[in-house]
Amino acid sequence: MALRRQVVGALRPACKPLHNMRSAPGQRRSQLPLTLALALVVTTQVGDSLMTAPALALEITRGFTDHLFDLSERPGAEPPGWDVLPESRFATTLRSSGETAEYVRAALTFVCAMDRMRLASQLCAAALKLYGTNRWAFVPSQAANRPFDQLAKVLKESGVSQRHGPDSKAWCRIAQSLIDEPASAIARVITDGVGEADELMATLGATGSAPGTNPYPMLRGPKIGPMWVRMMVYPGEAKVSGIERTPVAVDVQVRRATECLGVAETAGLHEDAARAAIQQAWRIRVAKEGSDGPVGLRGTCAALDPALWYFGRVGCSECVIAEHQLCISPACHACRLPK
Repeated sequence: MALRRQVVGALRPACKPLHNMRSAPGQRRSQLPLTLALALVVTTQVGDSLMTAPALALEITRGFTDHLFDLSERPGAEPPGWDVLPESRFATTLRSSGETAEYVRAALTFVCAMDRMRLASQLCAAALKLYGTNRWAFVPSQAANRPFDQLAKVLKESGVSQRHGPDSKAWCRIAQSLIDEPASAIARVITDGVGEADELMATLGATGSAPGTNPYPMLRGPKIGPMWVRMMVYPGEAKVSGIERTPVAVDVQVRRATECLGVAETAGLHEDAARAAIQQAWRIRVAKEGSDGPVGLRGTCAALDPALWYFGRVGCSECVIAEHQLCISPACHACRLPK
């Protein structure tokens, strides 16, 4: 019972205000060692019995990929699946309109940079509105060379930008970098559809010639960076080697699911320490268990990324608020909340 009260107490405060947000968890400091997070086999107390957790990475990704989650206790929840991801629907609409693969990947890149503290469905709906009225905004050469005030205006009017000045400047900067550095790893994966994961991440983190500048602002973050690399593969249809080294993108939903399932102990950890523990724990699990997903992602943490986020948002968040299990998957047998 003490364990149950501890888990519920630690997770409930973050759930209600951030229930529908794909955002980073709040920063808290702790002296707890990271090694607490690196267990290969997780045990969990369910009732008065002790049981070994199932192959969580494989179970969650398979449930997401094959639409197997039981949503009977989640009326109105969006369905799982790669094809119904907001970015997938966005890309499908562009392709159906006759856009090239290069255009689709460029558009996904600009949209990914705007994915901050908001629902992806709302962002992609705004991006489709922008596409319908100002297709040029997703063409790097046009976005960079049009008057900046014009770009800022259409981003604001469509709802794509939130912090209109910084967002518009980031959009313009990314467009200019793609023009100025056509041989960069970022430009090549967009134009040619090929890349290497470590090189892509390193390029995202590079600094510009001027102090404090970055060629690809708002794409380099610890959550956005891995997510963008994954999006280049799916739904961007690029071939990225070394994708198995790309970690799961950690935000509040992924952290919540990881805590509830007992995969890593992160309660009280500073954000950076928690992220490292979560990524390492899931990296070990995926290497041991595998993961399901589209071709190019299957067997990697990149395939776990949207599935685990969905599991945290639609599954764990509801359970934490209810303070007991409302199972959607066999993976829920590992949950540390009471039944």
